[in-house]
Amino acid sequence: MAKKRMIHVSICESYSIDELSFFEECFFTRLIVNVDDFGRMDARPKILMARLFPLKDLAVSDVENVIKKFVKLGFIKLYEVDGKKYLYIINWDKYQELRTPQEVYPAPQHDVTDAQHDVTDAQHDVAMNLNLNLELELEKRELELEEERTNAQGAGDDSQNLQPDTPKEKPAKPPKLTENDPFWREFRQEYPKKADMKRAFDVWKKINPKQGLFNEIMNGVRTQKQSEQWTKDGGQYIPNAATWLNGERWNDELTVITAAGAGKKDGFFSAIDKWANDDTDYVSPFALNATSNNILEDNHNDEG
Repeated sequence: MAKKRMIHVSICESYSIDELSFFEECFFTRLIVNVDDFGRMDARPKILMARLFPLKDLAVSDVENVIKKFVKLGFIKLYEVDGKKYLYIINWDKYQELRTPQEVYPAPQHDVTDAQHDVTDAQHDVAMNLNLNLELELEKRELELEEERTNAQGAGDDSQNLQPDTPKEKPAKPPKLTENDPFWREFRQEYPKKADMKRAFDVWKKINPKQGLFNEIMNGVRTQKQSEQWTKDGGQYIPNAATWLNGERWNDELTVITAAGAGKKDGFFSAIDKWANDDTDYVSPFALNATSNNILEDNHNDEG
C-alpha cells in the first residue's frame, strides 16, 4: 500500500474544509494517508482511533461523531461486507493517481448499485471541493504562471525595444471517453462480472486503450473466462472489472479447463495464446468459434 498521497495547497482555501473544526480537518487529513490505494478502510471507531491517532487519548464517541458528519457532508460512504463495516472516500480515483494500486480492504458488494454510490448535487460539490479539485486548481495556476512569464518577458523586451513573443496556443485536449465508446461497450458486454462497472469505466478512461492494447485486453478476458479460477464455484472468484483493469490482469497466465482435461491447453486455447501475443489485429469471436469447431472435429476423428 502506497504511503504517499496527493494533497494540494488549495486545501487552505477550501470552503468545505473551512466548515470543519481543527480536529475534524486533522482527522480527514490523517484518513487520506491511511486508507488503501482504493480509498477504503476499516470503519470501526476503535480501529480508526488507533490508526489515525495512536499517540492521542480520544473518546470513541468523538470518532463516531466525526464519521457521522463526514457521511452527512458527503465526504465518505459507509458499507458492509460479511457483516464488517468499511468506508471509502468519495471521488478518490479522480484525485489520487497510482501506478500499481494494491487492494487491502474489500470493495462494496455487487448488490450495491451505481445509484447507491451517487451523491446528491450538493454533496457532489462538497466532495469535489474537499478533494481539492486538483485539475481545475492546477490548470488555473498554470495559466497564472504563463501570464506572469508573458508579463515579465514583455517588460524585458520593452527595455530593449523588442516586441514580445506571441504566446503559444495550447494544444486542444482530446475528447473525453463516454460510455458509448465502442471498445468499452464490447469489454463491458464480454466481462462476466458486472459489479461496480461505474468505477471500472473510470479506470478504462485512464487506460484509454488503442486497437493493439484493446486486442490484448479482450483476448485476456476471453482466455481467462475458460480458466479454473474464473469457472470455480459459479465464478465467485472472478475479480471486479475495476480491479482487473487496474492490475493489468489481462497479462495473467491462468490454468485453462478444456474438454480433454483440467490444466491442459488444447489447440483452441493454444491458438488464443498465439493471437494474444501476436501484433495482428483483433480476431472476432466468430473466427475463434470456427477454429474451435475444426479442432474439436479433428480430435473426434483421431479418437475414432
